[in-house]
Amino acid sequence: GWSVRIATSFTSVAADIDPTQIWWVRRRLKQAGIEFVESVAPEHDGNAWSLIDLESDEKQPAGQVDLVVYAGPRRSFDELSEVTR
Repeated sequence: GWSVRIATSFTSVAADIDPTQIWWVRRRLKQAGIEFVESVAPEHDGNAWSLIDLESDEKQPAGQVDLVVYAGPRRSFDELSEVTR
């Protein structure tokens, strides 16, 4: 019963998928009712979420958001190691 929107900074959702399979992956996601928003970055001002268009710098409200899942580059969480040095 959730509305799902995939927002990515890439120019295409599923950009890292094998080129011979990308059409099928995107098709299944769209048939499931998932919306794609591409070439954007999230921003939160303390009250609401916006999406910044990376090509035009235009800011658009993200609308009603109940859950945000951020999937970014994997990196170690090493801030604690800085405290012990």
